[in-house]
Amino acid sequence: HTQHATKIEQETWRETGISFVTSVTRLMERLLDYRDCMKGDETENKKIGCTVNLLNFYKSEINKEEMYIRYIHKLCDMHLQADNYTEAAFTLLLYWELLHWEERPLREFLHYPAQSEWHRKEGLSRKVIHYFNKGKCWEYGVPLCRELAFQYETLYDYQSLSWIRKMEAAYYDSIMEQQRLEPEFFRVGFYGRKFPFFLRNKEFVCRGHDYERLEAFQQRMLGEFPQAIAMQHPNQPDEAILQCDAQYLQIYAVTPVPENVKILQMDRVPDRIKSFYRVNNVRRFRYDRPFHKGSKDRENEFKSLWIERTTLILTHPLPGISRWFEVEKRELVEVSPLENAICVVENKNHELRTLISQYQHKQLHGNINLLSMCLNGVIDAAVNGGITRYQEAFFDKEYISSHPEDTEKITALKDLMQEQVYILGAGLAVHDKLVHPEMRPLHKKLIDQFQMMRSSLYVSDFFSSLYVSGFFQQSLCECLFQQSLCEWLFFSSLSRLQVAGLTLSTSRLGSTHFLHLNYNFSTSRLGSTPLSTSRLGSTPLSTSRLGSTPLSTSRLGSTPLSTSRLGSTPLSTSRLGSTPLSTSRLGSTPLSLHLDKFHRHVTNRNGTNLVGQLPEQLGGSTPLKIKSSNNVTSGIMCP
Repeated sequence: HTQHATKIEQETWRETGISFVTSVTRLMERLLDYRDCMKGDETENKKIGCTVNLLNFYKSEINKEEMYIRYIHKLCDMHLQADNYTEAAFTLLLYWELLHWEERPLREFLHYPAQSEWHRKEGLSRKVIHYFNKGKCWEYGVPLCRELAFQYETLYDYQSLSWIRKMEAAYYDSIMEQQRLEPEFFRVGFYGRKFPFFLRNKEFVCRGHDYERLEAFQQRMLGEFPQAIAMQHPNQPDEAILQCDAQYLQIYAVTPVPENVKILQMDRVPDRIKSFYRVNNVRRFRYDRPFHKGSKDRENEFKSLWIERTTLILTHPLPGISRWFEVEKRELVEVSPLENAICVVENKNHELRTLISQYQHKQLHGNINLLSMCLNGVIDAAVNGGITRYQEAFFDKEYISSHPEDTEKITALKDLMQEQVYILGAGLAVHDKLVHPEMRPLHKKLIDQFQMMRSSLYVSDFFSSLYVSGFFQQSLCECLFQQSLCEWLFFSSLSRLQVAGLTLSTSRLGSTHFLHLNYNFSTSRLGSTPLSTSRLGSTPLSTSRLGSTPLSTSRLGSTPLSTSRLGSTPLSTSRLGSTPLSTSRLGSTPLSLHLDKFHRHVTNRNGTNLVGQLPEQLGGSTPLKIKSSNNVTSGIMCP
């Protein structure tokens, strides 16, 4: 029994001893890295990286709080010397989180006097708020302002409460008024045994400095590691590179994947605010590597162009206590050619909408070169290939019949392409208002190319007769859809309304309202000539039933549109030219409820009709989408 007990005791001590030796070894590795960085002429980035590595070790592995707090303040000082004010604020927050709003006395420590825990935390709060302000990360400072306000209000310290509320208000003003640049992000791999321990054979994502692009970042990293060899490909290194006595740097740009998608999808949130949430508090980043699966289609490479999409997940979100964090996990997916096309067009539409909105609401002043370049890039690419190559690849009858599972995706791509035509038109309207006289030839060139672009797309049937000036001149849709009728259709709470072969639905893009119509007949002409169809002239267009009620039109022109009965209540218009849609008797039918709801929806508190303001907000036009029976999307603009 004694021998057995001794053996168990020895085994217990053995495990404890191994754990102790491992911890000491890991600590020595970090301390040696820290010593080498601090004694030499190393860059601030290396010193900061070593300090972060050591700080995390004291916190997570051996739980030495006093050493942890000391290195928090060393790291904060390094960030301040490098003008990394946001990172300095996040670093001090680590100590702030250890404190409580209590009156417990604290001894003198570092540069802090002997004081209560409450006062030390208050002082830290003010300092962190100040650093967030200097780093232009006001959104992170607002919660601290509210925390302090709550404490002051609890103590009836109204003087301090007034000060902190004014500070919070100033932060909101800064968010809305001051210009902030979206930083670039770069993935960096450090491969080879010659790198310091905290970097060796690891990959990080780094937040670039203001105005820093990939080429400048690569030069900076090669300057910090002059013996390193730059890898020219994005492939993962093999074991030989990992174990060699050399330094290899692998650098490429990555795209942040926002966490708070809900804010980005809200129409009324200003672009300045959305811009912040696109590039802050981000842990996931991705990059794409194109490749051809199977044989490459020489006629149209988009048919076989796949994307290998890699998502990098970091240990901590950026920004944080460092400008870079280690990659914790990788996710790899393959994106099909059609899905890639949807993603490309969708991203370009978002980019265009954001830029046009900034010029339209005068967030960007004076020079319109950026708008000109962006419009020219998209329109010229479309004329010389671009999205027309997508329709050749994916709207082909052979592709559609051989890929029935892609029907919804093909429809989504068509809608996005149509949407891009509308956005470009709105952009040209804004460009027309802002362009300088000497740049008029460029504007005319853009208009001409835009016409060519539309004629090359499936929208050509409807656009060919329309002329762009400002955006569009008067057209037939002005006669057919006056504001009252459009308002009813746009805001009707009926999401889809089936009328024999006619389908009405509404959707939204930002503040833009699209009206989709699916016809079972084809159009022959559009221009100053009335819209004619094979059965639209002297022959009435009729539908068999609306609900259980017949709807008929005698003629679409100057002749009244009438319904014999809608529900049990007649609905008539004297003319669809200058007379609004009216109802003589609605009673309590379902339609009346929808119209009442619509009226409340489009009228604000001052009694102003909101829909009447839409055309000006949307560049002077309201879009009308028409889908014909051959599943080809076309579009015209309702002035």
